[in-house]
Amino acid sequence: MKKNDFLWFQNWYLIHCNGDWERDKRIHLKTLDNPGWLLTIDLKNTELENQKFQEIKINQSKNNWFFCAVRNNKFEGACGSTNLSEILKIFQDWAENFLDDEDKQRLKKCQSKEEFIEEDNLAWLQNWYHIHCNGDWEHSFGIDLEMLDTPAWLLKINLEATELENKIFQKVEVARTETDWVVCIVKGLQFEGACSPTNLYEVLKIFRDWAENFLIGPDLKRLELLKNKRLYFMEYDDFAWLQKWYFIHCDEGLEHSKRIRLETIDNPGWLLTINLEDTALADQVFQEIKIARTENEWMFCTVRNNKFEGTCGPANLPEVLKLFREWSENHQ
Repeated sequence: MKKNDFLWFQNWYLIHCNGDWERDKRIHLKTLDNPGWLLTIDLKNTELENQKFQEIKINQSKNNWFFCAVRNNKFEGACGSTNLSEILKIFQDWAENFLDDEDKQRLKKCQSKEEFIEEDNLAWLQNWYHIHCNGDWEHSFGIDLEMLDTPAWLLKINLEATELENKIFQKVEVARTETDWVVCIVKGLQFEGACSPTNLYEVLKIFRDWAENFLIGPDLKRLELLKNKRLYFMEYDDFAWLQKWYFIHCDEGLEHSKRIRLETIDNPGWLLTINLEDTALADQVFQEIKIARTENEWMFCTVRNNKFEGTCGPANLPEVLKLFREWSENHQ
């Protein structure tokens, strides 16, 4: 699926949220048992209400097909298991014909937020942590990322014994909507960034933009060198996927327990803990994985008491995220 197709669809939904419209079940996406997908979009009180739609039916093979129609002011798109992107594209191409200038401008504003996703700011943070590991610093200080039950994310970064210690930080507070907000502040010697479930990349970018002002000499050169190494190439999709995995479970009330925790460990390395209770992964079999390439390049993943635990060296967080994603997708 092309990223832009889904982002456009997400943004179309966003520009129609007005405090009332979204209270009804406007969009429903579910799997079918044939197998396939069914996307239903309620068009009432949108520019698409009562608009004509030419029914589309394509059947290339048993697993490669899609059918789109509008009935009773509801767009319905059914398709094979690998054709969801085509359904989204069909809806986008049709809907764009009826967007007025104001809605088009609002869509552009939504799309401007993609800059927070396009840049690999999580990989940059991993590299920032990596260059500060000196055999001592990581035993006392580090990074902590957890989810709150509001729901929200909270990122804490200890600044002691770094170039950011005692540096001035201008508080950032953005409140676009109840579900689109960011607050970043430095308290004592700790950076704290809290945000709504889909704004984590914005918090990461705020920290990065501030921190880069104070990187000089050897540290700056080490970060540049890391860009050319394997650890820099963390796939955006894997971390964004985890964020979405968390977000969709918020709808089930699971955010009221601490589901995900990402923290640094002092050997140095990372520890990712994910509570699997009341998810599709509860009680699923997981084959323990242990890889030790070098002293600083290793990972160990297991499931204990319905908790996924992934520990790894400073540069191996992408592998742990990818491993959890692949296992999870097998049990969707």
